[in-house]
Amino acid sequence: MKAGAEVFFYEQFILNNRREGRIVRTSSTPPWALILAGGDGIRLRPLTTQIVSDLRPKQFCSLVDEETLLDRTRRRVDQLVQSRRHLIVVSRPHEAYFRYLAVEFAPDRLVIQPANRGTAPGIVYPLLRLTDLMGDTPVAVFPSDHAVSDELVLIGYVRRAVKVVHARRDVIVLLGIEADYPETEYGWIEPRDVPLPIDGEPVFPIRRFWEKPSPPLAQQLFERGSVE
Repeated sequence: MKAGAEVFFYEQFILNNRREGRIVRTSSTPPWALILAGGDGIRLRPLTTQIVSDLRPKQFCSLVDEETLLDRTRRRVDQLVQSRRHLIVVSRPHEAYFRYLAVEFAPDRLVIQPANRGTAPGIVYPLLRLTDLMGDTPVAVFPSDHAVSDELVLIGYVRRAVKVVHARRDVIVLLGIEADYPETEYGWIEPRDVPLPIDGEPVFPIRRFWEKPSPPLAQQLFERGSVE
C-alpha cells in the first residue's frame, strides 16, 4: 500500500484515482470535515508507549516531529475547509489528551463519545449531530492517524469527490489507493467495470469489499486492478 493512503466518504462508490493527481476547485458550498480521533490505538501501542511512556492512542502522539498525528490531520484538512467547519470525534477515556481542543472548539464542534465503539458509531453519531446543526450537507471523513506523502494531491482528490457529491447527492464516494503489491493484511475495494453516468469524473460502483484476503485472492484482486 502506498504511503499516504486516506479513506473518505465510507460506503458504496469509488472515485477512480488512477489518473495523475491534480487540484480541482469548485465554487459549490464547501463541505464539512469529520475527523475521526476516537480510536484506542491498540495495534501501534508497543511503539507509542516507547515514544511517550504512557497509553495515549497514536493520534495524540508525535511520531515524526513535535506535531501529533491529530494536529497534522487538522492542518491537512484546513487545505480543504476552514476549521470552523471541522467536527472532531473523540472518546471520553482519552480526555486528558484532547482537553486542549475544548479551548479551541465550540462545544458542538467537539463530539465526545462515552467510549470507543468502532468506526461505524464514530461516524454515525457525529453525522447525527451535524444534521441537527446544518441539515443536509456534504461531509468529508478523515481518519486522524494516517501519514500522507503529498497532501496537495490528496486534497485534490477529496475536492473531486466533493464535486461528485454536489452533482449527485444520493452518492457516497469512497477514495482508494492503488496497491503496489498483493497485500493480505488490508481491505480491498473491487469496483465494477462500468462507471456511473456522472459528468466529469469516472465514478465506479463497488462490486465488493474484501477484508484481509488470502494470498491467492489478494493476487487476483491486485491483477484485476482493485484498490486498497
